[in-house]
Amino acid sequence: MAPVKDKKFLPEIWILFSIGVLWVVMRFAVRFRTVGIRGLQIDDGFAFFSVVCWAVIIMGIHITYFTGTNIDYSATEVWDLTEHQVERASFGSKLYIITLYA
Repeated sequence: MAPVKDKKFLPEIWILFSIGVLWVVMRFAVRFRTVGIRGLQIDDGFAFFSVVCWAVIIMGIHITYFTGTNIDYSATEVWDLTEHQVERASFGSKLYIITLYA
């Protein structure tokens, strides 16, 4: 049986993501005002890239929350899974690996 889901988990990660993105947007607003668009440096590119990677992670976690992964089932429960449940767990496991490397 899949583990019980915490109802507070998804709102928490989306709120934290929103706060982080707001922080980076404020950073870019200050950078645009102080140095202009031509004065942006490599660290600004890394900041943008980190937000993109973070968005991939958050979306992956959100989807994996509903699909589940292979670690959600014990060895005895695996034999009772339907083909659809196996496909969902397989997809969730692959998505987990993507979020791990992002």
